[in-house]
Amino acid sequence: MTPEVLFKLIIELIVALSNWLWPLVALITLLVYRKPIAALLSRIKKGELFGQGLELEPAVDEFQQVVEQAGKEVDRLPSTSLQTEESKQTNVDVNAILDDSKGSPELAIIRLSNLLENESKAILGSMGFLPRTLRISVYRAIQELNYRGLLPESTINSLKKFWELRSKIVHGRADINEKEILRVLDIGIDLLKTIRSIPHEVHAVHAVIEVYDDPECTIKRGSVRALVIDSQVPDGGFMRRLFHTTKIDYYQPGKRVAWEWNLTNNIRESWYVDPIDGSKKKVGGSLDFIGRQIDEL
Repeated sequence: MTPEVLFKLIIELIVALSNWLWPLVALITLLVYRKPIAALLSRIKKGELFGQGLELEPAVDEFQQVVEQAGKEVDRLPSTSLQTEESKQTNVDVNAILDDSKGSPELAIIRLSNLLENESKAILGSMGFLPRTLRISVYRAIQELNYRGLLPESTINSLKKFWELRSKIVHGRADINEKEILRVLDIGIDLLKTIRSIPHEVHAVHAVIEVYDDPECTIKRGSVRALVIDSQVPDGGFMRRLFHTTKIDYYQPGKRVAWEWNLTNNIRESWYVDPIDGSKKKVGGSLDFIGRQIDEL
């Protein structure tokens, strides 16, 4: 056998062995590295190669579960007439959120988070539990709501979960799947509806009226007004009351207000002309009402 023939046979043997061995090598590799390969395939599926993605799915699943639980708990609470007005405003807000989501889901998340923050502070403010000396964070507001038992525990947990996700979406450095952001948005809208359907105290300005120093209503008291406040209480009851205020150019009819007072300024009695029937009526002495409008909290 010539060297050329021998060399050719050796080459053919090597090729034959390689064709037979590579499936075995592939099988061994798959068995040894099956977990890393599975993780890699999962990241490829989610578009998360090279650390540029952030998987939110498990956290979003948890968020959905607590929001659904919160909704079930709130459904068992008694409804009030105020919920009809809240529902109208919620429809307006939801439409604005959905409009934002068409151009930027992240912007829609920010709008939703602002609404949830406002609702959290509004509940505290309506009960007089919101500090006037500083602007509290949403995290502090959630803590206060929890401490004072103003919201069901499942709703508190839902707010916490939302803010965790919101931070990852808005402040995270990784790219996040847009479908997951839209899912967070959809669940967050359900949370907004749930919170607004929870019965709680609400105070709104009905009217601001000139007051007088005398029963004949001839001497105006320039530095004071009578503020007509409509109050809705959790059990569905309704009250319309008059209080004195020195914030004479601040209040606007229809605006919701916090339950806040200047405890050092007790204003003496006054009189006013009833705008409905023109009769002259008395306003009893009261503390100075200084509640901030809810949309400014």
